[in-house]
Amino acid sequence: MSFAPAFYSQLRSSGPIECITPGTIQANKGYSPDLASQIADGLFHPAIEVGLHLLNGDLYSAHFLARKMQNDQYGMWLHGILHRYEGDLTNAKAWYKGLDEKMIAECPVYQSGSNKRDLDPAHHEAFMLIDQVGLVGRGFGASKLRAQYGDKAIGFPESAPTEQEIEDERTRLQKDGKAEVDGKCWKELVWLVGKLVEMYGWDRNVEGTQGYTESTEQQKEVSRKMVGGGEGIRKF
Repeated sequence: MSFAPAFYSQLRSSGPIECITPGTIQANKGYSPDLASQIADGLFHPAIEVGLHLLNGDLYSAHFLARKMQNDQYGMWLHGILHRYEGDLTNAKAWYKGLDEKMIAECPVYQSGSNKRDLDPAHHEAFMLIDQVGLVGRGFGASKLRAQYGDKAIGFPESAPTEQEIEDERTRLQKDGKAEVDGKCWKELVWLVGKLVEMYGWDRNVEGTQGYTESTEQQKEVSRKMVGGGEGIRKF
């Protein structure tokens, strides 16, 4: 298939979907469960398939594939978005931390230039958006938000928002913050899927493993602990 499937425009116009409140687990079957099989049957590039499942709000199907692309930059980006939608903010930050600054700076969501310290401004904006999900989802203050979602555990980058910046955002977002944050998350996802379509096109990817990468031993160990050891927000 060299042209976009009919459901693509439907998915792009269906959002924004809501980020799950951090600390909760939601069995999300997607806005349109019937689309899950249509997306899979399209045999698109795996990164595009993950993006389409995310646009459909089908976090489980998206995560099944995202775990197979953990050492690809765009796979990592999708993985970070997925965890942010899950409300698993610590893991979201870990995936975003590994992304190339110039790559994510292409996304319009991360071009606001609010980072006055001039240190990796795109990463600053990306980490701020993840924290905003926590602010509007739980109403935590900056210090509690950082303590709750493990910034120290992932080696919080110097470019990340300061506690004062996060606290200022908490005040600003108190009125209509959730709609703004969900809208920014959706805008990023729609843009990224469009970028992937430009890169890979809609041709059928008959060799389904194209785009998959081998996980490192450290990544495999983390996955084993999360699935079998009860560590992390997901228990599947």
